[in-house]
Amino acid sequence: MLGTTACAQDLSEKIEGKWKYADSMECPDFLIFKADGSYTILNDCGSQDPRMPVVEKGSWSFDIKENAIKLTNREFISKNSVFSEYHGKDKELVFYVKNISENNMLLCFESNNNKGCINENYTRVPQSSRK
Repeated sequence: MLGTTACAQDLSEKIEGKWKYADSMECPDFLIFKADGSYTILNDCGSQDPRMPVVEKGSWSFDIKENAIKLTNREFISKNSVFSEYHGKDKELVFYVKNISENNMLLCFESNNNKGCINENYTRVPQSSRK
C-alpha cells in the first residue's frame, strides 16, 4: 500500500511537463509545470514578446487531499493575458484534477462568476530530444 506522500509524488511527476490547452486551435495556452515547483504559462496572443510568450509564472504544488494543482506566487507578465482575464488574478489559482493519463489531463476550476466548476482539457506536449 502506498502512503499519501508517495501518491502525491507520483501524481506530481505525472503533472510535470508541458501541457497545451486542447480546446483552442487559434491561440492556446501552454502550462509548463517544472520539477522544481515553478510554473510558466505561455500564450502568443497575450504576451509582450512573441519570441518568449510568457504571460504568467509562479509556484505550483499538488494537494493530494483536494486532488488539486495550486498555483501560488502568481506573477502576471502580460497585463492583457487571456489566461488571467479568464482565470482571474487572485494570488492563488486552484485547478482540480478530474482525470490524468500519460498524454491527457482534465482539469476544472471554479469561476468567479459562480458558474460552477469549468472543465479544461490539456494534452501533453512531447519533449523534443535535442542532442
